[in-house]
Amino acid sequence: MPHRLFAFVAAFAVFLSLGHSAHATQRIALVIGNSNYKVGPLANPIKDAEAIARTFESLGFDKVLLRKDVGIQGIRSALGEISRLAVGADVAVIYFAGHGTEYSGKNYLIPVDARLDRSSDLDLEAVSLDTVLNQLDGVRKLKLVILDACRNNVFPMAGGRRSIPRGLARVEPDGNTLVAYAAKEGMTADDGSGLEHSPYTKALLRHLSASSTEIRLVFGRVRDDVMELTHGQQIPHVYGSLGGGEIYLGGAGATPPAAAAPAVTPPVSQAPSPQRPAVSKPQPKTAMLETAPLPKDDRSVAPIAANHPDANWSMPTGDYANLRYSSLDQINANNVSTLRQVWSFSTGVLRGHQGNPLAIDGTLYVHTPFPNYVYALDMDEGEVKWVYQPRMDPSTIPVMCCDTVNRGVAYEDGVLFLYQSDTTLTALDAKTGKELWKAVNGDPKRGQTGTNAPIVINGKVIVGLSGSEFGVRGHITAYAADTGKRLWRAHATGPDGDILFDPQKTMSLGKPVGRDSSLKTWTGDQWKIGGGTAWGWFSYDPDLDLLYYGTANPSTWNAVQRAGPDGKAIDQKWTMSIIARNPTTGMAAWAYQMTPFDEWSYDGVNEMILADIDVEGRERKVLVHFDKNGIAYTLDRATGEPLVAAKFLEATNWTSGVSLDRASRNYGRPAVVASRSPFLNGSDINTKDICPSSSGAKNQGPAAYSKLTGLFYVPVNALCMDYEPFRVTYTPGQPYVGAVLSMFPPQGQTTRGSFIAWDAAQGRAVWEAPEDFPVWSGALATAGSIVCFGTVDGYLKCLDQKDGKALFKYKTPSGIVGNVMTYAHKGKQYLAVLSGLGGWVGIGMAAGLTNPTDGLGMVGATADLQRRTSLGGALVVFALP
Repeated sequence: MPHRLFAFVAAFAVFLSLGHSAHATQRIALVIGNSNYKVGPLANPIKDAEAIARTFESLGFDKVLLRKDVGIQGIRSALGEISRLAVGADVAVIYFAGHGTEYSGKNYLIPVDARLDRSSDLDLEAVSLDTVLNQLDGVRKLKLVILDACRNNVFPMAGGRRSIPRGLARVEPDGNTLVAYAAKEGMTADDGSGLEHSPYTKALLRHLSASSTEIRLVFGRVRDDVMELTHGQQIPHVYGSLGGGEIYLGGAGATPPAAAAPAVTPPVSQAPSPQRPAVSKPQPKTAMLETAPLPKDDRSVAPIAANHPDANWSMPTGDYANLRYSSLDQINANNVSTLRQVWSFSTGVLRGHQGNPLAIDGTLYVHTPFPNYVYALDMDEGEVKWVYQPRMDPSTIPVMCCDTVNRGVAYEDGVLFLYQSDTTLTALDAKTGKELWKAVNGDPKRGQTGTNAPIVINGKVIVGLSGSEFGVRGHITAYAADTGKRLWRAHATGPDGDILFDPQKTMSLGKPVGRDSSLKTWTGDQWKIGGGTAWGWFSYDPDLDLLYYGTANPSTWNAVQRAGPDGKAIDQKWTMSIIARNPTTGMAAWAYQMTPFDEWSYDGVNEMILADIDVEGRERKVLVHFDKNGIAYTLDRATGEPLVAAKFLEATNWTSGVSLDRASRNYGRPAVVASRSPFLNGSDINTKDICPSSSGAKNQGPAAYSKLTGLFYVPVNALCMDYEPFRVTYTPGQPYVGAVLSMFPPQGQTTRGSFIAWDAAQGRAVWEAPEDFPVWSGALATAGSIVCFGTVDGYLKCLDQKDGKALFKYKTPSGIVGNVMTYAHKGKQYLAVLSGLGGWVGIGMAAGLTNPTDGLGMVGATADLQRRTSLGGALVVFALP
């Protein structure tokens, strides 16, 4: 269902019961519906306006003005007329359905004849909300304005920048004024195209006519209906304040019903202001209806329908876009503090439990690290339905860099797909656990292993490869989901035919890559042992039909050994890159290299989050990526061109920044700081205080995106390093690293991690919650205005999305390096997370290492972790009492 970009100033017919009055209540309304725009026509505004006008008339309003498809002069004329009628009126309502926008914190209603080629046209071609409110100055008791708005702005508005990513800006109306948004600040509303009315108008029409219903309860019920109609994608929001008197809908003479329940105001949650400092304190609340406790039948505790679209969690990343967002809101910011553990399940395996289970139609599918057991558990109490225990050669373990982790199974049409540590891809019957087929993707004897979760697209199962630390040449491969037949393979390095790049059609930074785009950036045959493995997460855009993923560091870690024939740095494409491919053929549409000639082992494999956000006044289809190198990238996901590149770890010092100047020969490239370059300093020289460390400003634990706030929620590692490269010789199946590292917090800082909210359009942090240790867990954001993650010392934590306020904290049996997920079962919402310390951050305890430089420096950086948690392996499940 397409969205509607409209600001909707709507109203109720109300009667104020403020004691005995000597005069009859005078109520007036102006109703405007604009559909037939020159730019971006809309389906429903005229129908919505006509229905609202009829409702006002049926409620006995003294005067109802209806205007349809009006231009700028028509709107100004109508506002002048309502302004004259408003003098001495008790209640005045203005309802506008049509396009609207926000610019520099100011909200505008847009006439049908507006074009808005430039932002400077707004004051000439549109009417500000402030102007609308000013026309009601003569009203005696209640001024009511409702905005049913979507801010996916279709107007060019060149030459300016909006102050929020999307939606309307918050307002602070004067006393006895209510301003209600159909979608809270920063959110979009649905037009209902193809239906009779928008979801918000449908809810208004249902509850507006209830003349004996207290107005605050009307707002609450409208909110509930809209959230149910849109599956939590749209949350109405009310600003303003009223006096102490109760307010009822209906004509003069209406009185409060006997034994009326206390007035109820819907909870009003605030999206963070984009103007907050990077590390913010909670902001003052906007003037609004004073909030009363939620009634017992509120949505926060209402049963969840069995067919709710987010009842299942059927993909490792939640969805193809890797948002890790759920529209479930039974668990929310108001009640998450009462969350409790309802059951747990021991996996019987130690080491790092990464990824998350899948939740599908009453069954949880749980995976483990090596030896990669898969359990099918009944959702009621965790009873085992079946278990699959593959047989693997233990010799695989020593060639698994950074622990024996596995990031989860995939599911499609009744089949589970397990990618084992030994690179065997196995298809299992989801009901029985029976093997359906197997395919071998690599050879552990050459250092090739499997750790990432597969993705299934149009009947193809796609997996990557791990092992850059063993000189493995990276690739991704597609297999037929029904037979296991190999369909295509695309390498990261080598000839065009191997990497599946078309010299003329594959683009980079807006230009064709040309012939031998990889080969010409390597010396001799180094590309054959050049790394660039793909061991992270995949995402997919069905509209563009593009698969996205990242490639890892080049081999060896000693950049001096990888220099060009002239002894200078050479790009070594396509390692450290984001690549977009057609999933049917494997052909690359575009590629962007983030860290050419990577000297620090900043793998580029972290998740690619696909979202539609406003960037510089335009809605863009973007890919947002938080790289280990400390830079957060916002790319156009159709072309791969960088729109924003900013440091999300403030301590990042290996680069002074990324050039976004298209005219520069360094466009898209980072500027390396010479003093932090192990290559420039040379082999056997210890380059000190490089930030971030090779473990990254963020590791593979995926971030989440919230549709409520338009913000990204990111686990952060705050570790720096000393880095001393040395010469190493390649031997198949043996480590090919060539560096000694030590890790430590940034100078002047004791904490080693944080959790942040990130504005990807502005390239800045909105708030930050410090953590003692690096944060290795994947995040979850929900329509309940909470964001949850785990800590390596074992806590599950949930914060308020808008300001980072801590709402819930629970100690699990072991450290958490897994990803938080949610699902619904028999009407209840559950949160679940794997608890099991390991991965690179926990390698000291997982592998029994004690030398501070072991684990490539991580052992020393987290030596105190053993006093805070222990090894384990369990699924822990939570719900409300």
